[in-house]
Amino acid sequence: RFGLIGHDWGTRALYDTAILAPDRITAAVALSLGWRPAGSGSGGLSWAQRQAFWYQWYLGTEHGAAAFRSDPKGFCRRLWDTWSPPGWFEEEAWERASAAFSGTDWCDVVIHYYRARWGQAPNDPSYKSDFEAVAAAKAIAVPTMIIHGVADTCCLPELSADCASFFPAGFALEMLEGVGHFPQRENPEAVASRA
Repeated sequence: RFGLIGHDWGTRALYDTAILAPDRITAAVALSLGWRPAGSGSGGLSWAQRQAFWYQWYLGTEHGAAAFRSDPKGFCRRLWDTWSPPGWFEEEAWERASAAFSGTDWCDVVIHYYRARWGQAPNDPSYKSDFEAVAAAKAIAVPTMIIHGVADTCCLPELSADCASFFPAGFALEMLEGVGHFPQRENPEAVASRA
């Protein structure tokens, strides 16, 4: 048994793992994203959240995918610059992180991830039963804390609000003032002390 902590894509993986193997997990800390049972695609999102997810749907178009492939570093810099309050990262940290964006299959993985998320590309059929179990889940049976930045303009704080009833094994929500989408980088002390 072990505890899990995840951010953004890692939070989605954390929730899926908690659904598929709750007996293996002692507790979970989810950064920047709440959870609700699968619904009808984007139907449950506010218009403000739909606007914040522009990049996900842009990558679902051929024009968007081509623009992303032509300048992945510029694309991601725009996200880093707008998802959190100004000045949250040092240029050196950006350079280290952005080195990952030059991987040979990185663009394809990102594009497929978002297309599959919104039903525009198939999931890996090897995991069909797992995808079905996750889609059918009505609750997360693992004690979970969500840590969310109040100033997150990617996954708006509303995504973590009002989801306590979906965590019957225990739930806590910690909202961090002045913190955007990357709480573990913007205020690592607060995240570590709460986790």
